[in-house]
Amino acid sequence: MNHIQKKKCRMSSAITVLFFLSISSANQQEMSLEGTDMSLEDLVNIKVKVASKSEESISDAPGVISVITQDQLKRFGGTTLGDVLKRVPSLLGTTVYMTDRSVIASRGDQVMPSSSHILFLINGRPVREVLEGGIKSEIYESFPVTVIDRIEVIRGPGSVLYGSQAFSAVINVVTKSPDINSVTVSGALGRDLHNHVSANINYKFGDFGMTFAGRYADKGGWNTDWRAPKDTIGGIDTVNVTIPDYGPGLYGELSFKGLRLMGSINQWSTQYYVPDYQKAKAVFPFGDATGRITWEKYFADIGYEHEFNEFYSFSVNATGTKSRLKTTEFPFSKRDAYEIIVEETNHFKPFENFNILLGGVLGYITGEEGNTLDEKIKFNEGHEQIHFSGYLQLDYRWDWCKAIGGVQLNKVKDFDVDFNPRAGLIFYPFDNVNIKTLYSTAYRAPSINELYLNHDAMRGQMVARLPEDGVKKQELKPEKVNTFDAGVNYQDSTVQFGLNGFYSKMDNLIIQDRDTTRYKIPTWDNIGQVTIFGLECEGKYYITREWLIEGSILYQESKDKQHSEGNAAPLPAFSAKGGLSYQGYGLTVSAFNSYWQALDKKFTAKMNKSTGNFNMLNLNCSYNFNYLIKSRVIKELSITFAADNLLDEEVWLPAWGLLDPSSRIPYNEGRTLYGGFKVTF
Repeated sequence: MNHIQKKKCRMSSAITVLFFLSISSANQQEMSLEGTDMSLEDLVNIKVKVASKSEESISDAPGVISVITQDQLKRFGGTTLGDVLKRVPSLLGTTVYMTDRSVIASRGDQVMPSSSHILFLINGRPVREVLEGGIKSEIYESFPVTVIDRIEVIRGPGSVLYGSQAFSAVINVVTKSPDINSVTVSGALGRDLHNHVSANINYKFGDFGMTFAGRYADKGGWNTDWRAPKDTIGGIDTVNVTIPDYGPGLYGELSFKGLRLMGSINQWSTQYYVPDYQKAKAVFPFGDATGRITWEKYFADIGYEHEFNEFYSFSVNATGTKSRLKTTEFPFSKRDAYEIIVEETNHFKPFENFNILLGGVLGYITGEEGNTLDEKIKFNEGHEQIHFSGYLQLDYRWDWCKAIGGVQLNKVKDFDVDFNPRAGLIFYPFDNVNIKTLYSTAYRAPSINELYLNHDAMRGQMVARLPEDGVKKQELKPEKVNTFDAGVNYQDSTVQFGLNGFYSKMDNLIIQDRDTTRYKIPTWDNIGQVTIFGLECEGKYYITREWLIEGSILYQESKDKQHSEGNAAPLPAFSAKGGLSYQGYGLTVSAFNSYWQALDKKFTAKMNKSTGNFNMLNLNCSYNFNYLIKSRVIKELSITFAADNLLDEEVWLPAWGLLDPSSRIPYNEGRTLYGGFKVTF
């Protein structure tokens, strides 16, 4: 039996086991599906917690916020969390050449060779990667989508409350509460053995709650030819690759009154590409500069919250994240890093309409980078950082206006104290209308690798500038951003609409300096300064309870300090998204399209396939037979059909992060059709 047949057999066995598990665990007393009783007004005017760490309406939240609701998740589907996030206004899916192959960029900010400018939260708790400074590939590709209740996104800085990496966006995934006892299993199979299977268990008994979810997906492998410069003399190498795309994801949660324990495990494998190394085979004769790369992330949090009275409540959390990475070819990287933080948050309400948020965080990070060929080789070992932050936010609401102010103090070992303020006014000139004017700042502390990496292919700043006398002197500065937002929003019981303008100035950006006139080996350095400004528009409209239409537009321009022509990042100046959905009488039919304008001419492909304007159209359809059979045992018995990239537009993007990003690398293969089922007891 070959490898593909074994995987197909394992998938079939997993579906069978999960199906019979769901039958044996079925709860026969709960009859309604979660979320079906929500009114249209509740769906449009949903409450969020991400902006102030306490529940508030979107119109009152001190930030430009979008929410993907449970209703939208059911209507439009999505194989991965990354698929879902690409539907969020002003978020774009992209990639880099190697260590962060699945990237989400906010408002045109993809100036870094990773997603280090976006902070990812699970139920308000940070899930950070600390060695490189922000990799989230395995989360975006493997986190169980079926356990998600909603996704809250702040577009713009969030460092006042969340610290490092909350630079251009904060994404908060809120998982389902075990309010309804249920077991759900689903699976789908597509062409070339594309498959995914998932299962959820929710159980509540008195004050005790339990949620477990798991998924496994394998997109079967995308076979294509990749071309790269052969060596420093000339010529072209053509390498045939079958790009893997698979991995498992698990999430679990136990709760009792105010106590909550949660954790997740995510893993993902795919292909990476390093054209620069392929070109330098005379120096690095290690074979083709492409190979398999695997990420792993382990997350756990234990927290307790308690409301003493209407004037005071508090919460305390201990959170740990462990991140791993491994490559099969040059540079043969093997990483292992973790962060542990303890945080306390206090909410005060001395009188009506006045809120005070006060908290502090103490954290510890460490990690190392080794070599997959020799366990004894270490490129970064024995380094650690202790960091502390304290934050204060105040807000007061009048009938016609809300004022917000806040500041965060950050102290990272070997760095000066850093302050990040926030201020804003929200006006309410008419019923259902608000006008937001906001000023926000954020920072990102240098990661361990950016300081201490000592590799033949890349070095940290501390290694490159270590004086001969052996005295270590800190050279890198934290990245900083200042953002202004101004926008008008309208909400009623069926319509939500927003128009917002933004301006961000980013300083001290830590960029891989690959200019060999400065360093013999590429080195991390503060050589980036970028301004990004733009206009974003979003809206959704429930024509009836069955019909939903939604859409968004983003126009952005990014300029580096040299004011070079075209955008500083390989993202379109103009992009648009839109979806139409019908859900009623057991039937769901939804279509969602994302449009990219062609990239600036400076990103024109000199090698491999060039992608200009493109549309990414996806369909999601299902029929719930329980609408006809009215079973008291089965809450949902659905057949499903989905089409990814219905227009069959293969997408290749720049090898971003290298000195010459003109060599394109594969990003999204052509059309894939899925058929499957979903059963809930």
